[in-house]
Amino acid sequence: ELLIKARKELVERLKRKGYDNKKIARILVANVYGSVKKKLIAQEWASGLGITKDEFLELIGMKK
Repeated sequence: ELLIKARKELVERLKRKGYDNKKIARILVANVYGSVKKKLIAQEWASGLGITKDEFLELIGMKK
């Protein structure tokens, strides 16, 4: 799908500029309130980062 490809391309560009998965994940959920919304973002973006939804949630401090 085009949206998934665009997400992966954005992540690749950010990584080339020195961003790691944790920083990218935190940017994606910045100013997002509520765990439901953050979990939805995790589900949508985890594959683009090459990680699982649970790993994404760990990066943003929602799971330990």
